[in-house]
Amino acid sequence: MKLLHIAINSNYFSWNGQIYKQTEGCPMGSPISPIIANLFMQNLETSIIPRYDQIFLYRRYFDDCLSIVKQGSEEIILTSLNEFHPSIQFTMEKECDKQLPFLDIHLSRTTNETITKKVYRKPTHTGRYLNYKSYHHISQKMSVVDALAYRAIKICDEEFLEEELNHIRGQLRQNGFPICFINSRIEVMKTRVNQGKDDEEEVPRLILPFMGPLTTRLTQYLRRRLGCKFGFIPGRKIGSILCNAKEKQTDNPPGIYKIICSCKKIYVGETKRPYTVRIDEHFKENENNVRKKMKREELKKNPPDRILRSNSQPKSQTANFYDYFGENEDSQSQCGSSGVAKHLMDNPSHNIQKDNTALIESEPRYFHRKFKERLYISKSKNAMNPAFNIRRGMVINPTWSSLLLPLTRSP
Repeated sequence: MKLLHIAINSNYFSWNGQIYKQTEGCPMGSPISPIIANLFMQNLETSIIPRYDQIFLYRRYFDDCLSIVKQGSEEIILTSLNEFHPSIQFTMEKECDKQLPFLDIHLSRTTNETITKKVYRKPTHTGRYLNYKSYHHISQKMSVVDALAYRAIKICDEEFLEEELNHIRGQLRQNGFPICFINSRIEVMKTRVNQGKDDEEEVPRLILPFMGPLTTRLTQYLRRRLGCKFGFIPGRKIGSILCNAKEKQTDNPPGIYKIICSCKKIYVGETKRPYTVRIDEHFKENENNVRKKMKREELKKNPPDRILRSNSQPKSQTANFYDYFGENEDSQSQCGSSGVAKHLMDNPSHNIQKDNTALIESEPRYFHRKFKERLYISKSKNAMNPAFNIRRGMVINPTWSSLLLPLTRSP
């Protein structure tokens, strides 16, 4: 319970350069928030609803409630609900002309006191759906028709079903869908619902980037071999590029970075820390190598009279002066893990400025970061990454490389 209390009451966020703490309500974006909210509503229901015999029917979906109450008692019940907690205030919408919307259901009371149902759309509904000519997999376009047809078949009474389906046909036609495509999917959904196949068998599902007809051929092959389903990511949308309501992070995030040499070669690396910290390490390692090189040259000109030997070294072993100062080491062992330092040691006339460093892509996840780093190295035509750097990285199957490289932007 202490951990739960900490998780609920330690919710911080930043906006416009300021850090705020949420003091009311459940944590925003937390997976535990819907559970806590549902428990609160259940507590409210068990405390308030049984008190009133005037409530003949009560149903709730999250925070939307539908009730049938005795006429004249609705204001008293609403006041009681609003007094349960000062931060929770309910609003009420009464039926008008014997009609009342609830969620996406339009309820109507007939003359013989029965209730009919059809699909409800808000007055702000625009009728805009995924356009048929958009760059999406055909299964995503099928799901648009399927979702609308399924909702109509499940909600509408028989007398309103054909009217709703005709409305769907008209709306989808305005979004570029062929009428034959619409009708075929509607028939499929009718058959599926009538045969009770609403819930499909659960099978493993893989998500792939959509790359046109090539994706279809690839998934057909993999579906036969793996027996799994596939979902597709359409790629970056124009809206996410032109407008993003989220505040941009001002610090240095982890991810994949690049360092450009004066010879135009590019080093691509990844780090789980702020990327500027790792870039600084590359420069410091190069500075250390320069100092060591100057020290070695100085000692070569003025060698010491003797070299101290550690106690663990056998007296019979002859100490080599250059072994002590790394003269016989290769550039890899001298430069440690920095491919940039190795490049500069092998090419003393080259230089790198901090202005020629940048973050290619922010990525906090380890596997994704390693995967993308390898793709960016393969994409770069002038990569300076040495062989020992590449061996330490992730190995990607050439089949996937050929598919994903066209979707990867140049570093």
